[in-house]
Amino acid sequence: MVSSKQKGFTLLEILISLTIFATLLGFATVSFLNTRQTSSINSSLEKIVSDIKSQQLKAMAGSSDGGESGSSYGIYFAVSSYTLFRGSSYNPSDSTNLTIDLNENINMTSILLPSNSVVFSQQSGEILGFDSNNNSITLKNISANEQKTITINRYGATSLSP
Repeated sequence: MVSSKQKGFTLLEILISLTIFATLLGFATVSFLNTRQTSSINSSLEKIVSDIKSQQLKAMAGSSDGGESGSSYGIYFAVSSYTLFRGSSYNPSDSTNLTIDLNENINMTSILLPSNSVVFSQQSGEILGFDSNNNSITLKNISANEQKTITINRYGATSLSP
């Protein structure tokens, strides 16, 4: 008499395998989302610091950008955006302003700058009206509840703190 053995998996083995797979997929998804949120605040910080340096270099080089030669350049900060401008003060109606919106999850929760702006003087590139008590911007990733601060010194050098 020949015994017949069936090959295959039982229902219980399949359910256990699916449960393990779903759990691993859940952990991977959570890890991916946290990494994405962290990279969002870091990329916003890098972009802002890059734009600060760019505005300072324009002021030092005497770039005209189609306007008067040898101007001051600056950045005006708002809660969900910042604006690159030319001149010694921010004028919201100036058509040459360039406004950059932050990622929808990123906000500036603290803007400790005179008139919410940084203005670089022509040629030297130093900050006009620098105040060492008002020289930082704090960004917050609302969805990840993470915040980081950019501090700017008199000479336009930036430092980041968690």
